[in-house]
Amino acid sequence: MRQQTETQIISGYHAIEELLKSRREALAGELYIEIGAKRAEKLKDLASKVQVRCITVSRDELRRVAGPGVRHEAYVVAASSKHGQQSLRNSVGGVVGGSREYPNVAAFLDSVESEDSLVIALDGVTDPHNLGAVLRSAEQFGAELVMVPERRSAHLNETVAKTSAGAAAHVSMLQTTNLARALGELKEAGFWIYGAEADGTPLNSCSFSGRVVLVLGSEGKGMGRLVRATCDELVAIPMLGHLDSLNVSVACGILCYEVRRSQGRFA
Repeated sequence: MRQQTETQIISGYHAIEELLKSRREALAGELYIEIGAKRAEKLKDLASKVQVRCITVSRDELRRVAGPGVRHEAYVVAASSKHGQQSLRNSVGGVVGGSREYPNVAAFLDSVESEDSLVIALDGVTDPHNLGAVLRSAEQFGAELVMVPERRSAHLNETVAKTSAGAAAHVSMLQTTNLARALGELKEAGFWIYGAEADGTPLNSCSFSGRVVLVLGSEGKGMGRLVRATCDELVAIPMLGHLDSLNVSVACGILCYEVRRSQGRFA
């Protein structure tokens, strides 16, 4: 009996565009494009440069390949062989363009050069859509790393890649078995750890300089006790509304902007 292999899927125009643009070598897989889809020619041109075969299919065939959740006029890169799956995993979670998946904090510290580096650490953020949106903010504000725990966290997958609108191909990530310990290692290396909490110092009273880690917890629960204890300072975003918190990805964007502004990146 032939052994079945699971198909690895990446969908969404921007996610696939950035995936194909960031490749420096051949990508194992096939690009499925629905008949009549807009902007298909650009993807076909990018795919040809990394030796990805393009297949034009009907909507029914596209759904058969990618599943019923993929909307019409979708673009899907699929790999069904074990080699192809590994190639796609490496493209989304390994070294792609400016991104890298670090095995540990030490490996990241060996590569970081900037004296005003920005790291984003997420504690208990389990929604892949939120992780994707955080990656988009991280890319826009030049964060060198997004760090997540191995347990009780969203991880890089097709939903994250699509939600990030291509940012997943440019942002380096690290999964750690112990987030509090990893933050301690960054602190020993000269990073200042700032945790986002509602009762923290108002953001407009804070000044960020040097190497910075922003720690954001889940909505409702916030950061865990041990992670909170590693923070050098807790900061809060002043708000005028009636709700007591922002979506984690929105908060991330605001905090990243303020850090980069304080560091003089927008001068």
